[in-house]
Amino acid sequence: MGRGIMDYLIISICLGCALFLAVPGAILLSMGIRSVWRGLASAHWPTAPGVVLHAGMTEDQAKDARNRNTYNFYSADLAFRYRVNGRDYTSETVQFGQAIGTGDISNAAVLLLRYPAGAKVTVSYHPNDPALATVKPGVNTDVVWYFVGGVVLILFGAFVGVSYKFSEPDFPMGTYVTGFFCAFFILFGVGMLAPGLRNLWYARASLGWPTTQGVVVYSEEEPAGQVTHDGEGNAIARPQGAPLAYQYEVNGTQYCSNIRHFGQFIGSSSQDWAEEILWRYPSGSGVPVSYCPSDPDLAVLEPGINSESYYLPGAGLAFLLFAIAVLIWSILR
Repeated sequence: MGRGIMDYLIISICLGCALFLAVPGAILLSMGIRSVWRGLASAHWPTAPGVVLHAGMTEDQAKDARNRNTYNFYSADLAFRYRVNGRDYTSETVQFGQAIGTGDISNAAVLLLRYPAGAKVTVSYHPNDPALATVKPGVNTDVVWYFVGGVVLILFGAFVGVSYKFSEPDFPMGTYVTGFFCAFFILFGVGMLAPGLRNLWYARASLGWPTTQGVVVYSEEEPAGQVTHDGEGNAIARPQGAPLAYQYEVNGTQYCSNIRHFGQFIGSSSQDWAEEILWRYPSGSGVPVSYCPSDPDLAVLEPGINSESYYLPGAGLAFLLFAIAVLIWSILR
């Protein structure tokens, strides 16, 4: 009797923990699916003239209580006002699927440069629900992490949900654990390989893009004084970053970007690395800009494939090959 109650309690705890992980995962996954659907549909939505109602930047800090590390996240707070059928609406969506916050301050700076308060914009709105709108139709590539994060949480939930069976002698625990971790590595491999291959494609295509003259409007070293700590509590200097943003004109329209080269890293363990970039691109300096003819918002200062362009797809491919090797080994053993 007591053993039955204990088994029931263990099963209940495992299932409760599984739901605790799987429900947020399902929410993230549904957000990703919804963003993709809306982004694809927005290319065919009607449009209305609008104006940037508000533009500002928010800085948040996330602290890890275990090692006292501090991580900064920046987000551009934007609001757009537009009118449909005589009624005013407000939207905060720049593009469907775009991440709310970023560790690179230049990403937020570019959005503020593109959409300063009072600027006129064109808003694409849902024909049956005008309150649903965006100023940049399409799907942002950040959406891939909604899918990866959602599926990973669901997998962890499934893993925890059946963990009460691990003590059973006939349960194939080795096969189950192997399959779980292979799926985990495959997901992260795809999550890194997809944007990595996209960067390689853009880098190669950028060699044939038209060029225009631009100017660096934002260039400064990552704020100092932020450190991480090792296991013994010793302070370690954070990687130094050198975010920058530049402005350029195409067919009489002003555009902004922060891409130095495709696949770029925003930080390095060397302060000399950051200083060299700031020396090369000081604020106010003129720079040649290569821009995508079909999407002038997409531009780069250093066209072509850089060595850093291989890091992300290389890591993604390594994750995938490792998972495939483990799967083959588990089948043949």
